[in-house]
Amino acid sequence: MRILTGAAVVVATSLVLEFLPFSSVAAAPASIRRRGAAHCGTNGCDSQVVQEVSQPAPVRRAPSRWRCTYTPIDLGPDAVVYEEDGTPITVDGTGRWLNKECVNDTARTAKIVYVSPRDPVEARQEAFEHLELPTPQINMNPRADADQVVNIRTFMWTDRSLWAPQESTVAVPGVSVTVTAVPDRLEWDMGTGAGDRVVCRGPGAPWDPAIAEDRQDTSCSFVYRRSSAAQPNLRYPVTATLFWRVSWSVAGAAGGGSLGIVPRSTSTSVRVMEVQTVNF
Repeated sequence: MRILTGAAVVVATSLVLEFLPFSSVAAAPASIRRRGAAHCGTNGCDSQVVQEVSQPAPVRRAPSRWRCTYTPIDLGPDAVVYEEDGTPITVDGTGRWLNKECVNDTARTAKIVYVSPRDPVEARQEAFEHLELPTPQINMNPRADADQVVNIRTFMWTDRSLWAPQESTVAVPGVSVTVTAVPDRLEWDMGTGAGDRVVCRGPGAPWDPAIAEDRQDTSCSFVYRRSSAAQPNLRYPVTATLFWRVSWSVAGAAGGGSLGIVPRSTSTSVRVMEVQTVNF
């Protein structure tokens, strides 16, 4: 019986799986701990030494797309593969052992998994877990760290580069599953407690200081009617939520359809002032 560990990166007999970080990420030193017969079962085990190699995940510099591929590997009929916590991976005889490699713009990871290629739902879950949905960046004019003014329009917008589909693909032998998220709407909760919300069907138009306010067209704006003097900390809480419409598609098997709406939110707060005029 051969006993292997499927967590992180494994080196056993002739099988070698390793991290291959891209050049944009500095390679961190690997830590190796040797395991003897800690997981030998009642049927005994061989004298092979299993080495577990782990490497810290690199710091994510920006949202990036993950793509996971699965390559068949032959571990033999008596192979037992354990999770990192020592739990044996359950096999049902319908699937096969695979080397799972996931890559994005900055990193590559690998580990041993057991997957049934006849069930695309498992691959869909893998793809969804690697789908990175960025949160909206809050931009306002006047800025959130400046004073808003009663009865004066506040412009709101988010980074236009976020308003693009995000995609993650997992390819299992014979089956390829892609999960796609498309921006649906951007909702702003203006924090007044009166249910004041602004729904934007796009990222919003940035404020242009070169154009007069009454000549700028935006569907993402709000007018505060009361100051925030009576609010906690003298400020209104503001939350921007970007709703992503998620779906999945399958090549090589039946499946696909809607996965619903997934929200991502960012919050800040604003102080709203009243401007008094004096007539002489």
